[in-house]
Amino acid sequence: MVLLTIFFSLRSPSILLLGLVVAMGGLSHAKEQETSVKPENPHPTPTEANLFSLLEKQAAPAREGSMVCDFTYEASGSRWNPEVREEKVFLATLRAGDLRLGIGKGGQIYSLRGPFGESIPPQRAAAPWVDEVWHVVATNEQLIAPIHEFQNTGGPEKSGAAMPIHFFIHQAGTYLQGLTGTKETGAPQEPFYSPLLRSRWDPQSRTLYLANWAQQARGPNAWKSGLIVQTAYRDLGDGAIEVSQILSNFGDQILTYVNAPWGGVRRSALPQTILSQPDGGWKKVEGRWGWSDIPNAPYDETGGWIGWTVDPNEESSPSLALVFGREQDSLPAWQRDRSKIVYGTAGEEDRDYEAVEASCSVDLKPGESLLVRWYLISGPLEKIPARAAELAPFAGMERPEFDPEATQPVWMRDGVPSTSGMGAPSFHLYAQPVPGTVPVFAAQESDTGKTFATLDLYKDIRRSPLTNPLPETHPEHSRYTDRMVYHTHESGDRHLELLGFAHTAPPSQGAGPEITLPAAKENELKVWGPAAPASQRSP
Repeated sequence: MVLLTIFFSLRSPSILLLGLVVAMGGLSHAKEQETSVKPENPHPTPTEANLFSLLEKQAAPAREGSMVCDFTYEASGSRWNPEVREEKVFLATLRAGDLRLGIGKGGQIYSLRGPFGESIPPQRAAAPWVDEVWHVVATNEQLIAPIHEFQNTGGPEKSGAAMPIHFFIHQAGTYLQGLTGTKETGAPQEPFYSPLLRSRWDPQSRTLYLANWAQQARGPNAWKSGLIVQTAYRDLGDGAIEVSQILSNFGDQILTYVNAPWGGVRRSALPQTILSQPDGGWKKVEGRWGWSDIPNAPYDETGGWIGWTVDPNEESSPSLALVFGREQDSLPAWQRDRSKIVYGTAGEEDRDYEAVEASCSVDLKPGESLLVRWYLISGPLEKIPARAAELAPFAGMERPEFDPEATQPVWMRDGVPSTSGMGAPSFHLYAQPVPGTVPVFAAQESDTGKTFATLDLYKDIRRSPLTNPLPETHPEHSRYTDRMVYHTHESGDRHLELLGFAHTAPPSQGAGPEITLPAAKENELKVWGPAAPASQRSP
């Protein structure tokens, strides 16, 4: 085995988390550094790819259309809660036909305008675009259920005290103080959106690709999040948007429940909810969203979609639909129960929210990934059923198969790794999170300013002792004794980036070069990448 040693240098005085993941993106802006890699055991020539290569495979056929992506902030023109600021969440604007989507820093859809006006709710001051948006939510029911039960029996004070032990991950980001536990000092005062790891706009396929490190919704929190969410927003033309997402669990807890997606609409814009039926029709539905007795329907008792419209009695009524699909008779082993669509009016009138969640029971163990796909359709009510029926067969969940031969070239320039460069790359990482690989990051030490490689995104995050909110008689009390909470929201914009995926020990087959990286406090971190494509190997 030939050793490849890579050193990092500071890119800027700001906090920096580059990623040598075992599947994270690449930094640009640097100068090439010569490196020689001579693997002892050549194996079949891999295909050079990129982090989003699996999401590039189109599912539903696209119709003629056009989409424009702009990363320059321009206000949506929508009416929001005066206590929230749209410029803080903004990442990009997507325009396709009469649709305008605002994409947030956490990869969420924070604004969706169409013939019906703005469909995303006005937002709550303590939850600016981290809840009432289109995004993915994940949890472990064994961990969260007893905490919810404890909170529901003790009033506001007990509920707030238990927020720092909530295991509930939001793709969008973390709530502000008031929804994070008012007795926990250091709760976020400013929005903290799930850090963007990588992005790419492809005008040819009309697709925006994003990768984010999804955060615990309550912070500071005793639980870490190891969930990486890749998202592809693709324009299918004629008012349809395809949303494909890969959820990769690199944490230490099983994820047993996901909302893929969680979302909803502004009730004042789209007041009537309609639910599809197996015969191709639809019916008007209503109800209250809460913690119990919420209206719901198993996927297979619907036509695979739910919608909202201005006037259900008018065929030309502006409408929006979520297509979630249907399920086969036999469920895969990783799916614990049949999925349901859950819906209803949430909160008081001023919240202006018709909530919806695709309720999915899964078994997503550490090191495993899940591919989910759903669609949003805008158009007149008379056209929604047929278009949704076309897309429903492509929606749903599956376990993706990653290609170990797909590799991501990485160049070293001025000591900084980048997924773009000239000439032969310095080394390769896996382009996809193949089994047995983990994310590797480079981070800046807060005390010395040095940049180091790490497998742990929490390595340099401030932590403080947790005050156990559970009484000694509670069955979960011991789980939260002598624990720390992580103040992830204090880390700010660290410019995290994913370069690729790698092994933490030599794989039994297809061994690539050993890569030695500088770790914290002058230590070393070793990872193993894939063999480079034959065309890039040194003689």
